[in-house]
Amino acid sequence: MGNFMHLPQAPKHHRFPVSIISHAVWRYHRFNDSYRDIKEELAYRNIIISHEAIRSWCNKFASHFKDVIRKRERKPKDKWHLDEMRWPNLSRLKIRNYEIQFAA
Repeated sequence: MGNFMHLPQAPKHHRFPVSIISHAVWRYHRFNDSYRDIKEELAYRNIIISHEAIRSWCNKFASHFKDVIRKRERKPKDKWHLDEMRWPNLSRLKIRNYEIQFAA
């Protein structure tokens, strides 16, 4: 089973390798990062690129990544489970900066 978060084949006539292009496009579509956020993240890894290049990649390769992410999303089901519930402490209740203490 291959890694679906990469492009199926290397794009032609691009300066950067397919791994960098795939990472930038995947981050944009998966985490909804801005082009400039992705540019800064890549610059942190010493990969200097303009946000316009990332924008053009996202427009060009969007269909592949959107399909893969949509297939991997969890589907809503009939049953819902609460992970954690929190009950308020009724013995000490604050209402508009007035503390009310209940007898225990």
